[in-house]
Amino acid sequence: MGLQGPALQDPPTERPGSPLSRRRDTMPAVPKLNPVPFAPAGRSGRHGVTTVQKFLLAFIVSFMALLCTAPALAERNFPQSAVRGDMKAFKYPTMKIGDRAYRLSPGCRIYNKQNLIIMPVAVQNTPTPIMYMLDTRGDVSQVWLLTATEALLHPPGRAAIPVNPPPSR
Repeated sequence: MGLQGPALQDPPTERPGSPLSRRRDTMPAVPKLNPVPFAPAGRSGRHGVTTVQKFLLAFIVSFMALLCTAPALAERNFPQSAVRGDMKAFKYPTMKIGDRAYRLSPGCRIYNKQNLIIMPVAVQNTPTPIMYMLDTRGDVSQVWLLTATEALLHPPGRAAIPVNPPPSR
């Protein structure tokens, strides 16, 4: 039981001698071209990723990762006026370094072991090796929490070792 109507009927079959069949026979066949040159056959070049593109992407990602990790591997340099000490206790706004209690200056910067600025609330109240600087009023203006290797490089009670020491005369 089929539907009837002019739009749903089968198209008329062409007779071998009709003008339409002669026209198809005389037209040259147009070859199908690949839209992207050098793309693998059977795949549309627009949506596929070639091996060279994958390699280039992997190279760029690894190069960017290398650039981002380079500053993390660098050694921290402290100002020459920074002094090495051991923070014994901390209760904002005072910090006990060695046997003395110092007050934190307004705008005091505290750097953690990754050299990021942290808020005073984030400082743990445990004995920690530090480098610190005092301002003109005698308040602590900058504090660096030291890693274990930095604590060995800078013994307590000494100023920071200059990166480029002045020439001796």
